[in-house]
Amino acid sequence: MSKLTERRKQHYTLLTGATGLVGRYLLKDFLSENIRLAVVVRNSRKAAAAARIDRICEFWERQLQRALPRPVCLTGDIRLENMGLSTEDAQWVDSNCGTCFHNAAILKFCSAPRDQEPWVTNLDGTRNLIHFCEKMGISDFHYVSTAYVCGDRNDLIQEGELNCGQEFRNDYEYSKFLGEQLVQESTHLKKKTIYRPAIITADSKTGYTTTYHGLHLYLRLMSLLVPQVKQDANGIRQTKISLPMTGEEKRNIVTVDWVSKVMTELFLNENAHGHTFHLSPTSKLTPKAIIDYCCEYFASGGVEFVGNKRGVTENQSTFEENFLGNVGVYSSYDRSDPSFDTENLKRFAGHIPCPEIDKQTVHRFLEFGEADRWGKKKETETVAEFPVNQHTDQLKRLAVELNGLLSENSSQENGTSELGFDVVGVGGGQWCYDSKGGHLLRGLPADPNSSVVRITSKTLWQILSDRMSTTRDELAKDHDVLGTLGDYRSLISFVDAETYH
Repeated sequence: MSKLTERRKQHYTLLTGATGLVGRYLLKDFLSENIRLAVVVRNSRKAAAAARIDRICEFWERQLQRALPRPVCLTGDIRLENMGLSTEDAQWVDSNCGTCFHNAAILKFCSAPRDQEPWVTNLDGTRNLIHFCEKMGISDFHYVSTAYVCGDRNDLIQEGELNCGQEFRNDYEYSKFLGEQLVQESTHLKKKTIYRPAIITADSKTGYTTTYHGLHLYLRLMSLLVPQVKQDANGIRQTKISLPMTGEEKRNIVTVDWVSKVMTELFLNENAHGHTFHLSPTSKLTPKAIIDYCCEYFASGGVEFVGNKRGVTENQSTFEENFLGNVGVYSSYDRSDPSFDTENLKRFAGHIPCPEIDKQTVHRFLEFGEADRWGKKKETETVAEFPVNQHTDQLKRLAVELNGLLSENSSQENGTSELGFDVVGVGGGQWCYDSKGGHLLRGLPADPNSSVVRITSKTLWQILSDRMSTTRDELAKDHDVLGTLGDYRSLISFVDAETYH
């Protein structure tokens, strides 16, 4: 294998699960670190795969107030053989991807036959992806598991342990255990990095989330049920309920922003590859603390912790009946949450502190959930003014012009025949113009000596719509494009600094 072929094989990472909560953060953090990504995404009923990814990137751009690169988007489904990819897309992966980051999963607790979720995604999908990686020659594999592959164990869980004869409380735990076991037992995967996050909740700084499971189910129920109870003379809503716990049970809950930041840090550190990491909190949360924070937020009271007793089932209030009836799926976790060894995590990412989930954080979660109408609020979206993938013929014409100007203005040859376009912002993407073959290909050049133009889709649209009918000399004098840079050679590595709105 030539050095260029080997370099091309290694320069993109294949990412699954980019549209989920953790995947959205990984997308932001990876792209912010200029990690070249290819994402496998399904079409939805409302949008094509590429549009779904563009919408997520555009959301982060509004938050960050700067444009982000776009990943190469591959329409597929990990539940299908060969990821459901077209022959062309599979060939692209074969040529460009040497690493896989498998994040896709279904969080479903209820028991189901093996031909249904969560088995189809968490087990069959992982098996399909492992087989696909073997065909593609991908041997560097990163797998997002869960700390709860430990099942119902209550002792200290070591990072290096997996099968200890444990039982499982639900199909989610069992399916993720079997999925991780497939990864661990695979012989062609030479590097296997396992990430085991604890219970993941919203963003510590903004309260942002796209899912309302776990802690957020409890918060949602409180938000919907407590206001239905009338205030007493002191302005307090008496939400009488008996909870079958002491209230001091420790809960391993971590925020999604921290989880993504840590995984990004570990991914970027090659010395961390090949290890297993427990992403669990330094400071654990308790049910009593959560209830106290919520009671203060809603000006309510009347919660009683009754230990192992199940409480009186007769004469339950409407509040108690509705609340307990909706949280039964998590009852197996009421009194059981083990401690997790984090030696590997401390060694490679101990400098990234895990945010404490305090009163202000829980109130932030509640405020976001209410503003989001607990997932029913429609996301703001921007329609791309210039979706570059629909105008690749024009982009190719510009590439020919730029390539010619580079050849004329270069004092020496850079030894490459490729010119890259990293178009950031809404409707952007990554392309490579191969002057030898005259082709415009997906993805950036693998050769680090190749020239790459980084530009926003907005500016590129201005160039293509206003200047493609001009001569090359007129194009070279266009100060709207070049600013004070002088010539097209200076445009190479130019990052468009315009404020993104």
